[in-house]
Parts: sequence; structure tokens; C-alpha cells
Amino acid sequence: MVTSNATPNLQADKPKVIVLGDPIVDCHIYDMRAEDADQWLAWTSPLSRDDWHYAAGFDMRQCLAGAAGIHALLAANGIAVAGNSFPISNAFASQDRGSIFVLRRRSNAGKTKEERTRTYLTKSPSQPWREIFTTRSNEKVAVDRDETWRAAANLLSKSGVPYVPPFTAATPRYDSEAVEAVCFWDTGRGFFRAPSHAEWEMQQEVLFERYEESCKNGRKPPILIRTADPGRFAQLLKKLAAKKDGAPMVVLICALAQIRDGDLRGSGTWSGVWSQTYDYLRRPEYEYLFDAAGNDWRFNIVIPVYEDGVIWIGPGCWPIEAADRKPEYLREDTRPLGQLFLVPGTQPGLSDFEQHSRIIGAHALLTYGILEDLAESPRTPNLALAIRKGLMRCKRLRSHGYCEPDELALIVEESGTRFHLNYPPEIWSKQQREATDLLLEVKDEETGQSPGPYEVICMVQWPEDAADRSSALLRIFRTIEKQISEYFVASPENCYQVVKDVGQDKEVFDRLKLKFDDAWKADNGHGSPISNDHWTKIKNKPCPLDSFAKDEIQSFRLRQRISMQFGNFAMANPTDAAPMLDLAQRIRQHVLSHRHNEPEDGKVFNFALFGSPGSGKSFLSREIARLIDSKNEIFNVDEFNLSQFTEEAQLTRALDTIASKSVGGKVPLVLWDEFDSVFDGKRGGWLARFLMPMQDAHFFDGRLKRPIGTAVFVFIGGTFPTADEFRIWACRTTKPGQGDEPSEAVLLKARDFHSRLYTALDMPGIIELYKQRANEKGKVAAAAGDESCSPGERCQVFRTAWKNDYSKLARAVLLREFFRNGSKIGKTVFLKAVEDDLCKFLLAIPLRHGARSLQRIVEACLVSKPSRVSMLHLPPPHFLEEHIETENINGDGVDQKKMTIQDMLEACRR
Repeated sequence: MVTSNATPNLQADKPKVIVLGDPIVDCHIYDMRAEDADQWLAWTSPLSRDDWHYAAGFDMRQCLAGAAGIHALLAANGIAVAGNSFPISNAFASQDRGSIFVLRRRSNAGKTKEERTRTYLTKSPSQPWREIFTTRSNEKVAVDRDETWRAAANLLSKSGVPYVPPFTAATPRYDSEAVEAVCFWDTGRGFFRAPSHAEWEMQQEVLFERYEESCKNGRKPPILIRTADPGRFAQLLKKLAAKKDGAPMVVLICALAQIRDGDLRGSGTWSGVWSQTYDYLRRPEYEYLFDAAGNDWRFNIVIPVYEDGVIWIGPGCWPIEAADRKPEYLREDTRPLGQLFLVPGTQPGLSDFEQHSRIIGAHALLTYGILEDLAESPRTPNLALAIRKGLMRCKRLRSHGYCEPDELALIVEESGTRFHLNYPPEIWSKQQREATDLLLEVKDEETGQSPGPYEVICMVQWPEDAADRSSALLRIFRTIEKQISEYFVASPENCYQVVKDVGQDKEVFDRLKLKFDDAWKADNGHGSPISNDHWTKIKNKPCPLDSFAKDEIQSFRLRQRISMQFGNFAMANPTDAAPMLDLAQRIRQHVLSHRHNEPEDGKVFNFALFGSPGSGKSFLSREIARLIDSKNEIFNVDEFNLSQFTEEAQLTRALDTIASKSVGGKVPLVLWDEFDSVFDGKRGGWLARFLMPMQDAHFFDGRLKRPIGTAVFVFIGGTFPTADEFRIWACRTTKPGQGDEPSEAVLLKARDFHSRLYTALDMPGIIELYKQRANEKGKVAAAAGDESCSPGERCQVFRTAWKNDYSKLARAVLLREFFRNGSKIGKTVFLKAVEDDLCKFLLAIPLRHGARSLQRIVEACLVSKPSRVSMLHLPPPHFLEEHIETENINGDGVDQKKMTIQDMLEACRR
């Protein structure tokens, strides 16, 4: 059992931290049965805690949460703390009011094994990693497990029913002589709740008086408030703002999902969520948060956005340098915008979508990290680092799940009552959390990046066509772009870096200087051999290597450059990532709502994807299915290419096959490839045949109307290159220039088909097209390059220099995968580097067949199995001409609509 021999002192005589708020005792039920055991009876039965205790196959633990959890974490880490949570018997009106969480062993998503740093923690619970390393440096520090503990269901207590005695003037005082930080924990359970608004304001007056008692000899301990909305503590904050000697440092932690009663909850781009939050805090009723005289925020508001990132709005917090804070850029947004911290490769809401979506107490981990920093460094707190550590610990918890029941840290009250902390020790215990925190200290000297959650630094990218854009599109949140290594994230320098980053796993540790050398062995008195497969060296300290640490170290350079890692599909452009995530969430909602419907009551969810050949339309669809259904229990995936069908009977037989698979909760996910292909001599001739299946989840087999059941239809475009072109064609009602004569699309029922789609999306583009816009005089002006392409023509652009182009970054990500996958022979990898000249050429060329052409060129470059690949390894011109567009293109300063392969080669050598 992971616990110290000494029971922590839960009520210190001279506390360093005072924690007041809602103590919670949750019941964690460990389902010890096999993973495929029937769960529904247990989940839905209204069992009491005693029933769970005696139920066969279950192991129950009482786990501390809320203010009690924070209090116990501080005490267990040796920080003197006092507060209202303990003894538990005095804190609660009834101990039966906490939530019940059921945890089950789950197979690891997408992996056969998941390494866990638990082997030595159970044997040596009080030993730090350095001591463990000294005696066991040649041993493996992680154990392979096929399953990890995950929260499977919860039976939440009624949050609107207070069950904790409220704070009053009679609440005991605590010795404030040594107090360095104060925490108010408000989760609506009763401690900070009064029958009326007037009484609640009186409670806040008493809180303020209590705080003033701790302000002696000029001391102003920082205050951390965990609450749903800043407005909950408005009276207290106004009193603090009015202090003659200045307000203390106050950190409010308000989760996005709880602010304004959850009205701000939703997914979208980071810029959208950020601007929405900023606008909310600028409302007149929150003026006390802002110091008008100093034109700065008065308090710090830390907003966890699910488990994907944090928005920190506070004094002096800007994501851009002073040179970019020009009035013409900021406009109305003159207050500091705040800072954004991201988990690499996430968009708002991605954590809610992923398979292991339910994490108990993730925001408490973040809050604890900030509170501990305030307590240990009250005069020089480092909120940015504390936020990054909190996010990193949450990320490990999501990756590795919870402890075995016997690994939980034990907290024993003086009365002998036993409680537990539900977190694995490597994310909270001072003795073991270096396995997580040390990863943030790795630094890539070449790029300046570090693994794990990172602070987003931005630069303004003012649009060239600003005069033609609306004020909403010119808002600072829309005109700032992320930078990496002092360049825009999609700059040539960063795109080259992505392509060149093909070094395999072991080379990463060499490049980052994370291996033990002879000097380190001598300095640390360690002369025996050291296996780098089990340990690494960070900041001259040994750090255990499990799968989480390896993945963080090996992937951070790429993941901090992309916008979303959606399973195995990397997306570069945030404007592409947000609608894809929304689509995936909608599919999951549809499946979970309707999968158990009777066939006659089935529902079909329809959407369309468009893109060039090889752009990953089918792959993305399968990734969505895999992330929703990692154990293959829900979806039956089928694919039909309509361009191969020659008669309606083939479609009828396909629908019959689909209907036969929609049984027992299984949901067919059907990929209709080239749905817009020619049939009966007409493009889109198949569309009318899908109207009944899409709308009614039925089809006509020639004799009867038959049910399909619940299904997901993915329509993959083949003849229309983009969703816009399909939309324009499908919704046109008359033929251009022919009066009222109905268009071909009307006769083919294309408009009806389009109306049944949830959405039609383009795959992330890797081709830069020549764009044109109309100027004020109505003339056509080029937005890029020259005017050699006429309006309406689809011209690709050959460009070797650009400022910030996400189509180039998307191509770079794809090239990296092609090079990595193409340079493997079994387990042997021969490629170590991609030279700059080849990166430049492959990112600039116009492609005849999109991603498929790019893949063929990469394969040809690797034929001779070079260790370093450059333009010297390009295939001959006749091969390149099959895959590189040489006509109808717009080149760098080239006044013509065509370029030869030689012209392009020469341009890339310059």
C-alpha cells in the first residue's frame, strides 16, 4: 500500500495553508470482475454504500475529494495545513452524501500494452526515484499491463442539496502567524452557501475579516478560490480590491464547463473559446476584476478548458510582445488578453471525446499544483509553471488511469477512521512525482521547445485584404497566430523542421542529451552499466522511462506544431480541426442515443467528405470509428465504391447487407466512395436512390419497404473536388443563362440529398491554390502571386517562400509520415535525415494527384535506401512529370501559366 509509516498531521497548530470549503467523501467502487462481465445491472441498481461494500466482486474505498482532498494532499506532502474538513465526522451532516464512482479495468485504447511506473512504488513507497535508481538502475522501472483502471459510471449526489454545515462567524479560527496561503473551495455543497443573497454577503464579510487577521506585519498571503464563477465571491473580491494597501494576489479557478451555469461550455477553435471567455469577464458586472487606473486585471482568473488546456487571464498576461500591441491591431480589446496553455495536439473538447473521457478530479490536480506553489513561494509564485505541471499530471492520469485499490494512499484520522486519496502517487507525491514533473524540464536547444503542456506564444498576422474584412474577422483573437522557435507555426522554417524530424526513437535521446555519460557516472558514484531503456537523465537527475515519458519526449516537437492529434490523424489547421471534432462528437452522440433502437425505429446519420486522392478521407472515417469504439463492440465498417456499380440491384444488395448487420446494438458505418460518380450518363446519378435510406432509415428492395436500422453513412466525393463546389452544384435551381429551365441537380434530386447531410467537409488541404478577390472598383486583383490565372480557374501555386501557410504545414506532416513509414524494412530503419533542398522542393511543387502523388515521389526517393535523402535522390524528370503539375500553375514571380520540372528544381536550389 502506498502510504508513509507516519500518519500526516491533519490539523497543524501553526498552519502554512488554511483550507476552508466543501469537504467531500466519494465512494470508489472497484469492479474486480472480468472486463466483459455484465455491468448494466450493477450500474442501474440503487445500491447504498453498505450494499456495495458487501456486493460480490466489488472492492470499495472511501476517497477524499473537494476541500478534504486538497487538505489531505497538502498534509501528505508535509505542508502544515488546517481547515474545516477534519475530523470528517464533524464536517459532514451525513457521510452518505458523496458521489459513487464505479471503476473498471479497461483495455488500453490503441495499444496492446501500457507501461506503468508502479513496480517500485508498491515496494518502496517512501523512496524517491534517485534512491530507487541507485540500487536498481539495471532493472525495468515499469510493469506492462494490458488493462488500466478507468471510471466507467458515476452516481452523482444531488449538487443542489447542501450537506456541509455552512461557514459562520462561529467557525473555528486558526493560528495565522505562519500562514502563507489561503484556499476557499466552493463546489456548491453547502459551506459557502446561505439561504439568501444578503446572508451570503454577510458570510463574505466574515471571510474578509478572517483574512485580515492573517495580514500581520505587512504580510498579505495569496488567496486561491476554486468556484464555479467569479461572481460567486463578488462581495469578497470587492472588499479585497478596496484595501488601502492594495489587493493581495488572488487566483480564481473557474472551469469553463461551470462558468455562467455551463452556458460557455462547447467546442470550437481555441481563438473562439478564448474570445468568448474574455468577453464574459469584461461584462460591466465584473468591473471589480479590473483596475481601470492601471489598465490591467486586478486578479488572476485561471480557466481550465476541459482537460485540453488553460486560459489564464490576469495582470500583465499577454500572448503577444509589446511591439504587436498596436491600437490598430487591438481595437476594442485593450485589456490584457491573457495567456493560453495547451496540451499538445488538442482542441477544446477533444478530451471529452477520447475513449478515456471520464477523469475524476482532474481540475483538483491543477488547483492543488497552483496552491502548493503559492504556499511554497508566496512572494515569487510561478503560476505559468504550476499550470503546466497541473496539466501534465492530468495528462498522465488520463494516459495511465487510476491505481489498484491496494496502491491508494491511506489517510487515517485520530479516531482511526480510514480514508484514501484516489490519485496515483506519481502525479502528486513529492517522493514520486518527479517521474512526471521532470519531463517539463527537458529542453530542445535547437527549437527551444519542451515536452508536455506549453504556453502559446503568438504574433499578429495582419491580413493583406484587411480593408475588405468585417470588424469581427479583424479582432485580435483572429489575427494572432501561434509561433514556434520565433517563427509562425506554419512558416517555412517550421515546416522544414517537421519534415526533417524523422529521427527514430533512440536518436531523440541522443539529440536531447538525455543519456547517461561517464562524467555523470563519476559525479554520482555510479560505476555500473546503465540501461537507457529503463532510465533517462534530466537536469542531472535519474528519471524512470515508462511509455508515457517516452511518448512525451519523442513526440513534443511535432505535436506542439499541429492543431489536433485525432487518433492517428494529425491535423495542421485549427479551422479544419474544429469542425472535424464537432462531427466526431455528433456521431458519438447519435450512436449512443440510437444504437439500441429497434430496426423500425433506426436513425441514419449522414455526412460527406471531399478531398484529393490519398488525402485520408476513408482513413479519417475509420479513425473516428476507432476512437468511439476502440474495442470493436459498436461499429461494423463496410465500404462500397459506387463507381463500380452498374445497376440499381447492386445498391439494393449493398443496403440489404447493411441491414443484416444492424442487430444487437451493432451500428453499420458505411463508406460510400465516389458517391457523386456517373450513373445513367449523369454525374451524381446515384443521389436520388439514397433519399429514403438517409431520411427514413429504410430502403425499397423491389417488393417491400425494409428497415436498415441505426447506421452512419459517410459519402466520399470523387468527382467534385471540394464541398463548396458540390454545394453550389446541388443547390442551383436553374441552368445558368437559360432562364427558368431547371438545372441538372434539380432533376437528380441533389438539393434533397444535400439537405439530408449533417455536414459536408473538405479534408485538410495540402495544395495551395491561386486565390483571387474583387477590389473596391470591381476589378480582379491577385491575393497571391501575379495575375497570370484568370478568374474561376483552378491554378496551383509553386511557392518556395511564404509567411504562414497551413496547407504547407499539413503537407509537411504528411511528408514526415511518408518518410518515416517508407524507410523501414521490418524493424530496421535506414533514414536519418531529410536535407533542406528536398524539403523545399517537396513543399513547393504543385501536385497532379494530391497526397497520392506526394507519396509516390517519396517512395522513389527512398529506393536506394539512403541514410540522408536530398534532391540528388529524386527520380528522373519523366517520372516527376506524372506527379507534378507543370501547366495551369502560378509560380514565384513567373509571368506564365506553366513551369518545367527543371525550372522548379532550379528555383529550389537558389
